[in-house]
Amino acid sequence: MLGATAVAPAGTTVVLEASKDNSIFEDFEDNSNGMGDRIYAGVAGLNTVPIGAFRRGLVAFDVAGNIPAGAAIVSAKLSLTSVQTAPDSGATDFFLHRLSANWGEGASDSGPSGKGVAAAPGDATWTQNFFGTSPWTTNGGDFLAVKSATATVGAANGTYDWTGAQLTADVQDFLDNPGTNFGWILSGDEGGLQNARAFASQQFATVASRPKLTVEFTSSDPEPIVITGVRIEAGNFLATFTAEGNVDAYRSTDLQDFGAAPVASDLAPGTDVVLEAVSLPEAFYVLVPTGGPAP
Repeated sequence: MLGATAVAPAGTTVVLEASKDNSIFEDFEDNSNGMGDRIYAGVAGLNTVPIGAFRRGLVAFDVAGNIPAGAAIVSAKLSLTSVQTAPDSGATDFFLHRLSANWGEGASDSGPSGKGVAAAPGDATWTQNFFGTSPWTTNGGDFLAVKSATATVGAANGTYDWTGAQLTADVQDFLDNPGTNFGWILSGDEGGLQNARAFASQQFATVASRPKLTVEFTSSDPEPIVITGVRIEAGNFLATFTAEGNVDAYRSTDLQDFGAAPVASDLAPGTDVVLEAVSLPEAFYVLVPTGGPAP
């Protein structure tokens, strides 16, 4: 007896590290923090000029390089760890918006300063997406008006998550159209005062605190394996089949134990494959995609 099976699509979860991140500063429009260990966002304290100047963070992830093309994104969650809070700041909402223009991460590093440092070539700044090369269309970054996700960040340092249907849709589009994946811009409640936070960047010493994008996805359904013919020729039992790729054949005499290893491997569809000599005892065969789980 001969049977065939395809591997069912399975849910898979991956955790991506940021591919780049940066910070831009309204009151220091030529400053940046490309290689700094913190991402700044929110409204700065009363010691800034002008009072209550904005900071915005930028972060991106290589979705298409880590998730197979054609996959369906089930859920997405962006996690950031707050490591520094403005004095007297309570819980406040922080928002993610999808960026609509590319931007740079240069060599600038301001250390723990919340004001950034002079931008390096290629850095993003408040006025330029690539310092010394090209400006944003709008100062403060080019991004979509719709919020991708909102999270309430408390006064205590810790890890906070942004998730939801729009964030998931963003990640799906990043996968399907990688040329439009510019990541997100992070902003605080810009109608308030002194609510800025510093979040760990991809350069932060504690790896567990760095930005993470957790994505659950399912791969596309595989083309089923279809047996198109069987025959006996020259004392051998032969079969032909169609499939998306090559297959392995497993043999069992009791439909219980097919063994850990196939009896024939990497069989090409559309050709005659020899399964056994007809002189062998009667057995059952199952075809599965090469490299897939044993039956």
